[in-house]
Amino acid sequence: MFGRKQSPVQTSWCWEGLAYLAVVIAILAGALVREINLLFMAAGLMAGPLLWSWWWGRGLLRHVTVRRRLPRSVCAGDLLVVELELANHRSRGGCWALVVEESFSHEKDRQACSSAKIYIPFLPAGGRQTASYRGRLTERGRYQMAPVRLSTRFPFGLFRHSIQLGQTEQLVVYPRIGRLTQRWTARQQQAFEGAQRREQHSGRAEGDFYGVRPWRTGDSQRWIHWRASARHQSLVVRQFEQYRNRDLAVLLDLWQPTESGPQDQEHVEWAVSFAAALIAQACRKGVNRLGLAIVGQQGVWLTGPASTGLLDDALEHLALAQPSAEDSLSKVLDPLAQTFRKGAEIVVIRAYPAGPTETSLPERKPQLLRRLAGAQILWVDVTDPQFTDYFLPP
Repeated sequence: MFGRKQSPVQTSWCWEGLAYLAVVIAILAGALVREINLLFMAAGLMAGPLLWSWWWGRGLLRHVTVRRRLPRSVCAGDLLVVELELANHRSRGGCWALVVEESFSHEKDRQACSSAKIYIPFLPAGGRQTASYRGRLTERGRYQMAPVRLSTRFPFGLFRHSIQLGQTEQLVVYPRIGRLTQRWTARQQQAFEGAQRREQHSGRAEGDFYGVRPWRTGDSQRWIHWRASARHQSLVVRQFEQYRNRDLAVLLDLWQPTESGPQDQEHVEWAVSFAAALIAQACRKGVNRLGLAIVGQQGVWLTGPASTGLLDDALEHLALAQPSAEDSLSKVLDPLAQTFRKGAEIVVIRAYPAGPTETSLPERKPQLLRRLAGAQILWVDVTDPQFTDYFLPP
């Protein structure tokens, strides 16, 4: 539905209108002093456009609605295209010289607002028109989109009539997604001994035969191994081995000291972008189970089958992730250990080289290995000079 009016029509003087009013007052004053009827007539004729401009301009905006169309998703630095659909519900009389104004701000800095304007020359009665504007939002996070402000100075440019339409909306800008290099792929394959492993287990999906098991209700008759059944003197069915991708968990540790500088914030952005690239690659190639754990101001634990839905959820959480001075790494270890099975791949990304107790990243490895028994852990420190060999920030 089109956005309803959220405020009454507001009218303000333009500089041209104030100058015009000064001329009318001067003529009227001269008519009163000199008692010249012709000047009274001239002042009355000049007052007509003032009243007409005030009345007609207000009526133009009362039957106009606006609907905003935001993109489904956008990453920081990418082109943002916002569409606005205007509708004139008047049965007679079009709207002229409409100006649509948009303003939005980041939730971390409400004072720094950005704005955009669209000029609509004419909107016919009963008609609709779509306009759009483009821009780029350079920071990830949540943005507040203020209600649309519609204004006009028609017909004579003496008054400016404006009205707010629609409601406040939010737009979450995803983090920048960089590019993983071939050296990272080689390092990952070397650390985890390949991207896939072979697992033998009983299942209903057919694969390569490797053994038999007793018959169970629901098994297909095609799976019955008749020779083995004769030897065992009971029905047995074939078991198959299946191939699956490894489970992958990305653990993003955004611990930072209370006093941090611009360089530390840049490392946080690199870490978030690197995690986003890993999640996007995993969803694109497909893994059995994918998990994302974020240690920051708000702890995040997200897991599920690799899919576009999980990717959107992960990118939204990464967009809102902020560093914290509290060491909460141990809080996400139990969910990791309970969710992922033996042999899962876990990538630990650290945005700061040392924790609150000055514990370096390699020194925390025994702790994780004890909590995540059987998992294969790969450590990534974005402050390492070799990090740029594995990842190219956008």
